[in-house]
Amino acid sequence: MKKEDVMNILDWKTKQSNVEVPFFPARVLLQDFTGIPAMVDFAAMREAVKILGGDPKKVHPACPTDLTVDHSLQIDFSKCAIQNAPNPGGGDLQKAGKLSPLRAQPKKLPCRGQTTCRGSCDSGELGRNSGKLSSQIENTPILCPFHLQPVPEYGIFFFFVGFKGFQIAAEKQKENVSIHYGGSEYQLSHGSVVMAAVTSCTNNCNPSVMLAAGLLAKKAVDAGLQVKPYIRTSLSPGSGMVTHYLSSSGVLPYLSQLGFEIVGYGCSTCVGNTAPLSEAVLNAVKQGDLVTCGVLSGNKNFEGRLCDCVRANYLASPPLVVAYAIAGTVNIDFQTEPLGTDAAGKNIYLQDIWPSREEVHQMEEERVVLSMFKALKEKMEMGNKRWNSLEAPDSVLFPWDLKSTYIRCPSFFDKLTKEPVALQPIENAHVLLYLGDSVTTDHISPAGSIARSSAAAKYLTNRGLTPREFNSYGARRGNDAVMTRGTFANIKLFNKFLGKPAPKTIHFPSGQTLDVSEAAELYQKEGVPLIILAGKKYGSGNSRDWAAKGPYLLGVKAVLAESYEKIHKDHLIGIGIAPLQFLPGENADSLGLSGRETFSLAFPEELSPGVTLTIKTNTGKVFSAIASFENDVEVTLYKHGGLLNFVARKFS
Repeated sequence: MKKEDVMNILDWKTKQSNVEVPFFPARVLLQDFTGIPAMVDFAAMREAVKILGGDPKKVHPACPTDLTVDHSLQIDFSKCAIQNAPNPGGGDLQKAGKLSPLRAQPKKLPCRGQTTCRGSCDSGELGRNSGKLSSQIENTPILCPFHLQPVPEYGIFFFFVGFKGFQIAAEKQKENVSIHYGGSEYQLSHGSVVMAAVTSCTNNCNPSVMLAAGLLAKKAVDAGLQVKPYIRTSLSPGSGMVTHYLSSSGVLPYLSQLGFEIVGYGCSTCVGNTAPLSEAVLNAVKQGDLVTCGVLSGNKNFEGRLCDCVRANYLASPPLVVAYAIAGTVNIDFQTEPLGTDAAGKNIYLQDIWPSREEVHQMEEERVVLSMFKALKEKMEMGNKRWNSLEAPDSVLFPWDLKSTYIRCPSFFDKLTKEPVALQPIENAHVLLYLGDSVTTDHISPAGSIARSSAAAKYLTNRGLTPREFNSYGARRGNDAVMTRGTFANIKLFNKFLGKPAPKTIHFPSGQTLDVSEAAELYQKEGVPLIILAGKKYGSGNSRDWAAKGPYLLGVKAVLAESYEKIHKDHLIGIGIAPLQFLPGENADSLGLSGRETFSLAFPEELSPGVTLTIKTNTGKVFSAIASFENDVEVTLYKHGGLLNFVARKFS
C-alpha cells in the first residue's frame, strides 16, 4: 500500500470522488466451482516456477484459505443415488446465526395491474437482489399478485402476469406431442414442465417456505394428486437441518411421494448438475420443437442452463415449485384452472391445498428450535469420516493424470519467461464475435449442462465418454480443454454476424459458420489474433474466472466495448486481455464498423491508465479508443501478461 492510499483512507470524509484502495483479505473462502480451478492454477504455477528455477514450495496462498464443496452434487435419476454429497450449504449456516424463527406474515407489494393473489415469493430474496425495497420486509414471505421473475444479474425483478405464448407463432402454440413413459401415454406441449427442483440456495434456508412446500405436498397427496413420472423432480436441502425439520414435522414422506426425494446437500439442478431427461422427452421436444420448462427455487434461470433442451426456466418459491410440478405446465392460471382431480373426479385447485399462515407458523414454532442448530454445529465440528479418509498426494508438484477428463494442467504458463517482454502490438486481428449490449458472464463462461452437439461434447466423446458421463461444465472447471470449448457456447448468445441466437460464429478466411471454439482454433492455427466487439455493460452478471480465461485461451487479445462491468473488466486485465473502450458517444455502428474488417493497434512503451490508442482497419478506417486501465497496478499486471504470470515471476 502506498502513502497515497493511506491518505485516501484518512481523508475519506473530504474526498469528493470515489477512489480505490488496495485491500488484503485476512481469510479467503472458496466454493468448489471457482475454487477447484484456482487450485489447478496453483498446481500449474508450481510447475512453471520450477521451470524458471524458483522454489515451487513458495507457491502457496498468502493467507488462510478454505474450500467448501457445495456445488459438486450430481443427481443420477436412473439410480436414485447421489454421486457426491458435500458439506452443508451456506444458506443454513448463515441462518444458524439467527436463531429466531421466521414469521410468515404476508405483505402486499406496491404493484399495479392485478389485485388478486397468484402465489408466493420470498421477499428476503427480493430485497437482497433488488436493493431497493424496505428492510421491513426482509426475510418475510409475501403474497405476490404477479409471477415474480428475479434477475440477479441486473439487480432487478420483472413481474409477469402470465405466460404469453413463449414467442411462438400463434398457429404453433397448441402443438402437442405424445410420449410413452413407464407404460403410459402423456402429452407434451409448449409450457410443459419437465424439471422441477427445490434447490439448496436462496430461499431454501427459510423454514417458512420449506415447511409450506411440505404441507402443500401433504394436502396434495391426501387429495390424490400426483406428479407425472417423466418430470425430473428433486429436493436438495440447504443442509441436514432442513431435512431434520422436514422429517420431524412429518411432511417429508409426502414430498417423496410426489417425487421430491432428497438427493443431497448442494447446488444441483440450476447449475446443470442433473442427469439428462429421458429419451422419450428429448425426442418429443425435438420432434415438436417444444418450449419445455423448468421450475426451480434457485436464483438462476438462463435458457439452456438446466439442460440444453429446456428453453424456458422459471423461478418460484418451494411450494410453487411443487404446485407447478403437479400441474405439469406453467401455462396455467392457478385461480381459475385446477391442478387435477381427486378420486371422485372433483377438481382440486391450488387454493384447496395451499397451507394457511397459521398452519405454517404453528409447525415452524414447534419444529424449528434452537436445539437443532446446536446439534448441527456439534456434528460439523466432528468432521466427516468419508472426507477425512480420502487419499491426497503429498508431493510438492501435483501428479497430473493424463487420462483425466476433470483435471488437466492448463496452458497459461506455457510461454512464460523470467522477465516480461515488451508489449506487442495487435496486428490484423479478426473479430471472433460481434456482440450487442448487456452480454453477461453466463453468455461467456461455460455453465450448466454440456449439450450433446457442442464442441465440449465432441471432445469428451473422443475420449470415450457417453452423454450420461458428460456431467456439467461446473464439474469440469479443472479441465481447460473442456472449458475453452464451452466458452461462448450459450444457446442464447446473439452474434450479429449470424443475426440470431446461437453459439456459433463465422471464420472469415474460409467463410465457414462454426462453433465459436472451432473457429478460434482455426484462427490460432493460422496465427491470427482475435478481438471481440461489444456494446454496453459487457460482462455483467456473476463474477466468473472462466469468463476471462476462456476468451484468453481462444486467442482473444482485446475486447472493444462501449462499457464494462467492473469486476469482469478486472478479470480481463488479470488474464492478459486488453479492455478497450470506444470514445464517449461512439460505438461500432456509429463508426461504420461491420466486424468483418481486421484491426491493428499498438501500445505506447510507457503505457498509462486511460491512455487513448489509435486503431486502424484494413479498410482504411482509423479511430480512437481508450485503454481502460484505471491505475498503475492494472497496467503492471497487463504488462506481465496477467496476474498469473505476475505472481509466478514473483515466486521465481
